[in-house]
Formats: sequence, structure tokens, C-alpha cells
Amino acid sequence: FLDVLDWLDKRPCARKRGIGTKLPWDSEWIIESLSDSTIYMAFYTIAHIIRERGIQPEMLIPDVFDYVFLGQGDVREVSAKSGIPVEVLEEMRREFTYWYPVDQRHTGIPHISNHLTFYILHHIALFPREYWPRVISLNETVIREGAKMSKSKGNVIPLRHIVTMYSADLFRLYIAWAAELDSVLDWREVEVSRVLDSLVKFTNIAKQAVEAVCTERRNEDLFTKWFKSKFADIVEKSTTMLENMEIRKYIQHAFFDMLALVDKYRDFKGPDYVCGVKEILREWITLLNPVIPHLTEEINSWLGGKEFLSLSSWPEIRGFEEDLVILVDDVERITSDIREIVGLLKKPVSRVYIIVAPEWKREIARLVLSGLELRAVIGTMRSKYGLRGREVEIVDAFNTYKKMDKSELEKIAKTTSKREYEVLVALREYLESKLGLNVQVLWEEEARHRNIPRAERALPLKPALYIE
Repeated sequence: FLDVLDWLDKRPCARKRGIGTKLPWDSEWIIESLSDSTIYMAFYTIAHIIRERGIQPEMLIPDVFDYVFLGQGDVREVSAKSGIPVEVLEEMRREFTYWYPVDQRHTGIPHISNHLTFYILHHIALFPREYWPRVISLNETVIREGAKMSKSKGNVIPLRHIVTMYSADLFRLYIAWAAELDSVLDWREVEVSRVLDSLVKFTNIAKQAVEAVCTERRNEDLFTKWFKSKFADIVEKSTTMLENMEIRKYIQHAFFDMLALVDKYRDFKGPDYVCGVKEILREWITLLNPVIPHLTEEINSWLGGKEFLSLSSWPEIRGFEEDLVILVDDVERITSDIREIVGLLKKPVSRVYIIVAPEWKREIARLVLSGLELRAVIGTMRSKYGLRGREVEIVDAFNTYKKMDKSELEKIAKTTSKREYEVLVALREYLESKLGLNVQVLWEEEARHRNIPRAERALPLKPALYIE
């Protein structure tokens, strides 16, 4: 912008060729289009009234615009001079003051050198400060299948064809997700098709959830609590991304990551997953309404919604159980570890023992996080957990935690051994289906009592594994 401003005074304000508005004091000259077309958004606010009321061009005298846009003049005098009724002029003024200023102007980077600079300067010259533009956002150019779009190449897609070839929502979803604002958007039909498949999948999930007959549950199962907690996290992060104009990240989170979450929830829960989805569906479609408004409003009508989602409250963040999210998300790593061990063994296997560390090992992690020294940790373990004679184990755990990243220690500190055991027991059938093995979940002390090897190696969020 600053580079443009440095030479802007060299640019002529009028020309003699082409179409446009004639210069008022010399009809041989035509006003340069950039000087004449950068406040048209103000006209948008009243254009519908001009059409509906049958206002003729000759009635739109300068006094009308002075009153509507600037609030200058007596409305009765303006009405008498223009022939436009007082109530219509007042309606036009109300519309303009309701919509202005422009909260966000979005266009391409190449327009900085022409349209946008004039847009800023003309608003400053003509309007009071409260009607100056608030925000300008810019995007890079759009290409198609790796090539620049041009009429000569025949690879331009007119906007009027978008609704019939793709649909408005598919178009909005794809272009907003395919690239960040500061990146070139490469329109590729293969990717558009994939996004369409995801949109169809989303619609089918919503339809199944709406049609599901679900009984009221007094106590939610662990899987549904995890699902709702993950959804609450998605709502929080998506909202922040949207507020920061990180549109692509918002869509990735609120749409694609959410679809993946539903898939994982179905793996855990089975066919009843649709009832869990039904409980959060209205919040989900509200979260997606800015990008796919038509489809989400349709789904809202399936749910019996009486008002537009666009007029409703934004989803609130509630029911987030961070410890549950940490523990359930960690199951995929455990599954991967078991598969890796099985792959290294040269003999058939039938059973895996998952051995959960006791709470005192978690307590050591919390003490390390707080900065307590080894001697004090040993003293605490002796007095609180009666671990006299097991100092070697305490030291081993202490040294292991000292090498860990702070973020890992914080995860351990936010969870409990009791909850970790409950999660693994609840996921036992899921693990058996994924691994093709019998899965046994044991406390470390029980495993030691049964002389199961490696039991003493169990740590919080890293249970010991023994495969038979």
C-alpha cells in the first residue's frame, strides 16, 4: 500500500476513451473508473429500495446522496426537490447507517495497486470516520489444474455455473479449505470430488442421527464422554481459528477432523454411536454454518429448528474432560507398540498383558514437575505410600521423569491411575478386535503377584506390555 501511495499523485483522474461518467466541468473527459467505482458498496445498501420503490434516475439528485450517506440537509426539503417521499428517504438513511461501515473487504492482492487504494482514500475523503472501512483481507490468485485461468485457455469457470456444476456449499467448502488466504488456490477436480464425498458422508451421518431413536441416558458411558470432550475441544479451537481468520484451519478442524472423530467414536461405540452424534448435532451444524449455510440450515430443519442457525447462539464449550481425552487418545500409541512387538517376535502369539502403573508412580511425576529433589521425593513415597525398601524403584521412576519433556509430565499429572485402568478395561474389546489377540488389563501389583515379566516397568501413560 505504501509503495502505491508514493506514486498515486501521478495517476490521471480522467480519460477521453471508454465508457463511464463524464467529468462535470468538461464533458469531453470521462472520470477514471478507479475514481468512480470504489464506494459502490454504499450504493448496495439502498439499491433494493430504489428498485422496489420505482425511483427513477433523475430523482437521484446530489441532495439525496448527501442526506442518505452523510446525513446532510433537511429530509423534507430533499423530498420536495427530488420527488422521493420522506419515509422512503428515511428508510434509505436507516439502511445505510445499519450496514455501514464495511466490516471486511475481501479481494485479491493485485488490487492493492488500484482499486483498494482508491477505496480507502475515497472513503476518507467522502465519509466521516465512523464509516471508514474496518478491515481489508487479501488472497492470492486462483489457478486451475496447475495452470493460470484465462478465457483464451477455456479453463475459466463462471460463477453462474458453480451452482449447477458443484453447488454453492461445495464451492464454499472447497475454496475455503484448499488454501490459506496467502497461498495460491489450485482448483483441482479430483480434490473437489473428494470434498464432495466428505460432504455426502457428513449429510448421511446427520440423517442417520436425526432418524435415530435414542433412549435418555442417566449415566453416559466412557466413550460418549470422550467423544463430547473431543467435540468441545474442536469447538474451542475452531472458534479461535475463525476469529483469527485462519479459515482453512477452522474448516479442517470443524469439518474434516470432526468426521474422523465420528469414525473413531463409531469404532469404539458400535451402531449406537448415532445417538451420541445426535446429542451434539445441532452444535456441530452451527459450528459449520458459516461455511456450508444451505446444508446446515436444511439439517437444522430436520431437527425441528424454528429459527435460522445464522441467528442462533454460537456453540458453548462445556463438558471437557481433559484427562479422558489424554487417556483414550493414548490408546492408539499402545496399539502401535503392541503391533511392533508382535512383529519382532518369531513365534505365534495369543495374548497380551497391559500392565497399569500404580498411583505412586504418578505422584513422583507430579513432584518432579513441582521441582522437588530426590531425597524429598523418597521421603514422601515412604510416608505416604509405605514404600520403604523400594527406594531403587523410586529412584528409577524419578530419573525417568527428569528426562521427560515438561509437556509429557503435565499430561501424566492431569490423569489418575484409576482412570487409566478404567479406560483400558473399557477399550479391551476394541483392542482385541484391532490386534486379533486376547487382551488382559492388570494392575502392576497383581501382575507382580502372578509373576508376569516386565510388570515393574509400567509407567503412567506407558503401561508395561507382555505378550504370550
